[in-house]
Amino acid sequence: MIIRLFLLLSLLAMASAEARTNVRITTPVGAIDLELYDDEKPITVANFLRYIREGRYVDTIAHRLEPGFVIQGGSFTFDPAPGGSVIPGFVPLFDQIVNEFSVGPYFPNVYGTIAMAKLGGNPDSATAGWFINLGDNSAGRPVDLDNQNGGFTVFGRVTSGIEILEILNIRFSDADLEDLAIGNATDFLIAQFPPPPTEDQVTFANNFGQMPLAQLRLSPETVFTTRFEILEPTPEPTPEPEPVALAAPALRIGGPKKLQTRRPVVTIRGQVSDATRVEWRLGKKGRYKKAAGNARWRVRAGNLPVGRSVLFIRAIGSDQQPGRAQKVRVVRK
Repeated sequence: MIIRLFLLLSLLAMASAEARTNVRITTPVGAIDLELYDDEKPITVANFLRYIREGRYVDTIAHRLEPGFVIQGGSFTFDPAPGGSVIPGFVPLFDQIVNEFSVGPYFPNVYGTIAMAKLGGNPDSATAGWFINLGDNSAGRPVDLDNQNGGFTVFGRVTSGIEILEILNIRFSDADLEDLAIGNATDFLIAQFPPPPTEDQVTFANNFGQMPLAQLRLSPETVFTTRFEILEPTPEPTPEPEPVALAAPALRIGGPKKLQTRRPVVTIRGQVSDATRVEWRLGKKGRYKKAAGNARWRVRAGNLPVGRSVLFIRAIGSDQQPGRAQKVRVVRK
C-alpha cells in the first residue's frame, strides 16, 4: 500500500511538472528561458500567456533596469517609424487580475524569478507589466517585495539564461549615463515630442528614469526589445534550484579594462562576492584606498596624469587577506 501511494504521488508530481509552460524572452544581449507555474498560479500565468498569444507583447521593450534589483517590461512599445526612428506607445491592456501571491505555494521574489508589476497601493492591479528579479528581493531583504502591496506574485523562474541576468547586473550602470552625456533619460524622451508634450507622453517618459541611455537612442537597433515565444513542453520535470547568487570570480569589473579619456577623473564600477571590501590604488607605488559601496562597488580615481596609467583593484576576503589585484589600464589624452 505504501509503495502504491509513493508511486501515485510521484506520478502526480511529474504530471504537474510536465504541465508547466516554457517561454523564451529574446533580448539584444541574449535569450532568457522561463518555466511558468501554471498549476500553482493559474490566473497570473493565463494572463501572461494571453498577452503573448494575442500579440500584445509584439514590439515591447524593457523600460526599466536597476542592476541588483529588477529588469521590467511589458508595458510599452517602440514601433518602427519612417526614417529609421521609432514611435513610443502603450501596450493595450486586458482587465486587471487578482493577486495570487498568497494562493497556493509560497514562491519568494528571489534572484531569477519572474513576477507581475502592479499599481502602488492596489494588490489586485496587475495587467501587462512584468519584472525579473536581478537580486534577492524576498522577505527580510532590504527590498522586500514579498510584503509590499500584498506581495508581488512570482509565477515562474529562469531555467536558462542566468548568464544574461549577470550581464544586466554588471554591464549597464550609471557610467552609461556619464559616457553618453545625454542627461536624464526622462527629459531626453520628453524632448523628442512636439511641444507641449501631452499628459500621456509625460507619463510614458517618466517610466524611463532607470533605463540605460545606451539603449535610448530611439532607433530599432538600440532599443532594448523583448520578443516572446511559447516553447514546446519539456517532457521531464526539472528540479527547483536554490536561489542563485553571482558566481566566482569574486571580483568583477563592469566594463572594459582598457579606457581612454580626456578628463582627469575616471569612474569604474563592478560587483564582488565573499568579500568584506574592495580596495584600489593608482600605479604600483600608490597606497590602497577603500572603494565606495560593498557588493556593488565604485572607484572614482582623480588626478590622472596625461598619458598611460594603471589602476589596481582588489577584494579583501572575510579572512582579511587580499585577493589578486585586477588591472584597468587608462590612457588620458
